Amino acid sequence: MSTIDTNPIGFLITTLFDLYLLIIAFRLIMQWTSWDQRQPIIQFIRNATHRPIAILQSIIPPIGRWDITAFVLLFGLTAIKFILLQSINPNVEANLLSLILIDIVMLLAYIYIISLIIEVILSWFITGHQHHPILPLLQAMNQPLLSPIRRKLPLFSGIDLSPMVAVIGIQFFLMILIPMLSAT
Repeated sequence: MSTIDTNPIGFLITTLFDLYLLIIAFRLIMQWTSWDQRQPIIQFIRNATHRPIAILQSIIPPIGRWDITAFVLLFGLTAIKFILLQSINPNVEANLLSLILIDIVMLLAYIYIISLIIEVILSWFITGHQHHPILPLLQAMNQPLLSPIRRKLPLFSGIDLSPMVAVIGIQFFLMILIPMLSAT
């Protein structure tokens, strides 16, 4: 997600951190959705993040019903990524907090955009009697985003345009938020 990857070491740091940050972001999203915990993908996410989350949970109490440890881990590892990248390329000057926030916002936004696109494509090929293990996960993840749009936007000739409206809305949100975060 970063732009500081002009050398091989920077590329490796960015790639390895971003892959693990993606898993942590899905762990964060798991709190917002009702994913079936028996799914192999969910078990992989839980196993890949269990140890650092367990350590943080022993230190950081939940806020209400929200366990913020996944967000703290996401924030902390993103900070470490940018500190490492700036240490190998000291000529790049940027506000660390802005970089972290932009990276996290873009990561979450692109997860949702890609999940919406995948859900739409799968819906073209998977009919009511067929099953794909990822489709219920995508539907559970995207449903909170799509439900309000579907209530307001009718079907056009049987076509659901709510995913397209959601993607446009996410992009619009990014176009407003990223410059504001960059200015800080």
